[in-house]
Amino acid sequence: MIRCGNKLRLTEEEIDLLFKLTGTLPRNIHTVNELNNFVDRHIPYLDDSTPESKLLKMLLSDWKISQE
Repeated sequence: MIRCGNKLRLTEEEIDLLFKLTGTLPRNIHTVNELNNFVDRHIPYLDDSTPESKLLKMLLSDWKISQE
């Protein structure tokens, strides 16, 4: 990931990983806000009923970037 202020660019590996975590291609993410919104949209679809879903939720939550 390359970040300059609020703008960012995901690498192909990061795009692939986010796709594997969410099932959606994150192709149009160009800012920190867009990435955080993408993560926020997908977290509610994961429940806490299994250890695997809890892990997926934690992994996806870790992608959020703080606004600096």
